[in-house]
Amino acid sequence: MLGTQPEYRAMIAADIEGSAGRGNVALMTVRNILFDALRDTSAASGIDWDACHRSDRGDGMVLVGPRDMQKSRFIYPFVNDLAERLRAHNRTAGEPVRIRVRMAAHAGDIYVHDGTVAGSPFEFLARMLDAPPVKDGLAAAPVSTTVGLVVSQHIYDEVIRHGYVGIAPESFSRVEFSVKETTAAAWVQLPVAVPVNPGGKPSAAASGSTTWTQKNYSRKGNVFGVQGGTQNVYTQES
Repeated sequence: MLGTQPEYRAMIAADIEGSAGRGNVALMTVRNILFDALRDTSAASGIDWDACHRSDRGDGMVLVGPRDMQKSRFIYPFVNDLAERLRAHNRTAGEPVRIRVRMAAHAGDIYVHDGTVAGSPFEFLARMLDAPPVKDGLAAAPVSTTVGLVVSQHIYDEVIRHGYVGIAPESFSRVEFSVKETTAAAWVQLPVAVPVNPGGKPSAAASGSTTWTQKNYSRKGNVFGVQGGTQNVYTQES
């Protein structure tokens, strides 16, 4: 039975890009590599892996941080560290077992009891992972980009915009998306390998992402442009 009082927790989800059609052997291989990388990344980020609730999603995982964990730990150094670990794997991996992931970060009140968690924040987390700007952004990014990150407006307001050590607000771009019954705003980042200055922040010349912009045109749909890449148009009928 779930607890009667909700607990505020930070959470992050990872979903393997292009997991379908790899075959069972390749899928199990990339799952194991990703899960090992998530565990090692957690340790490197000062996150207690054993204290996290972990949900296996078949081709990905949802991590719920301990009650007293700072939300920012799931952003930096977590995302950058994971991206580099996956890049290192991909450099020597064959095509069937190369890995790129979409990640979504959120926080909210959930119910926790005896290793079980539930609550509406998980639904929103899943919707962000399926958002077209995240999927298409990662697909259009260079192969060296191993992580496409989307964060909720809540995470942006509470963490990203403050520019804490290692976090560059200018590397995030606001997008709007509609998935199933959910229509919302979120912030997308496509981390790449960037030098870090002595102060711990990426240099202004290398903010660590491919930038998405959005323009609205009446009766012509929404245009999402990728800097230096392709353009995808999502039409909306009037």
